[in-house]
This record gives sequence, structure tokens and C-alpha cells, in this order.
Amino acid sequence: MSTSLVVANAGPMARFAEVTGDPATPDLIVQRLAAGESLRDMARGWAIPYTRFLAWVAGNADLTEQCKRVCELAGVDLRFEGLEIIDGATPEDIAVAKERAQYRERLSRDLNRQLFGKHTQHTHTHTVDLGERLRRARERVIDQAPEAVTLGAATPSAVSPDRSPAPAVVEAPI
Repeated sequence: MSTSLVVANAGPMARFAEVTGDPATPDLIVQRLAAGESLRDMARGWAIPYTRFLAWVAGNADLTEQCKRVCELAGVDLRFEGLEIIDGATPEDIAVAKERAQYRERLSRDLNRQLFGKHTQHTHTHTVDLGERLRRARERVIDQAPEAVTLGAATPSAVSPDRSPAPAVVEAPI
């Protein structure tokens, strides 16, 4: 039996069993997706429960992978369609064309996140041990007597015992 000729007087579950039992259904789903039809539209056309149909598609790993690939390719196609819209726009309707092209860009990003997604995951392979650097920085800080602290830049009289210049201290107005 062909899934395009599902018995109309049968109940939704009987129609669902017919559609999912037909070995040609997965290929037909991929073809209809490639033609631009959604899974929701297919379920409505066959008069079967959408959520159950969606669960059946998701449970079929091979069909799910094919549907995913069709959607990724549709995302690429939407990008080109957006470019055609912008290229064909006249100065009078450029604002509308820009909105239409941006909408297609958002759709393409949703359909093909791997290629057009905004967020890219990076794997970091190098780590920096900040503990050792912080320990050395703490060792460089030397407590000074209050009379040795000057306002402004460090002066020759404001040096630490190891002859390195002391950090300048500036009083902020309160």
C-alpha cells in the first residue's frame, strides 16, 4: 500500500500503523523534506498524530540521520536564497529585502549549526599554572615603613632592601 493513499475512514492509530509499516515511508519522508515540506505537514496530510510520528522518526536512527542531513543542506540553500534576494533588490525595496535575507540567515543557522552557528567550540590543549606565578608575585611585594612611601613616582630613596624600586603609592581624594 502506498502511504499517499492512506485509508481516510480508518482511525488515526490505524493510519499511523499503515504509514509506519510501509517500507517506502522513510524514503518518501526524505523526499518530501527535501522538497520543503515539514514533518508536521506530512503528519497532517496523512491524518496521523504528529507527536507519535515524530517519535517514530526519532526512533529510526538511519531516517533521523537522513532528515538531519536534508535540513543541513536546506540551511545552505537558504543562505544562497538570501543572497539572491539581496542581489535582486531595487533601491526602493532594499529594507524589505534585507529583512527577508536576514530571516533566511537565521533559519539557515538553526538548520545547520555546525556550519553557520555563532558559537564555535574550541578545545584548549595548553594550560597555564598560575599558582607559581602568583607565589613569585607575592614574594616581590615588600612591606615598607610609612615614611618610605612617597606620593607619585618612586624616588631613589624609596627602594626596597634588595635595591629594586618600590611601587608608587598614590592617595586618592576621598
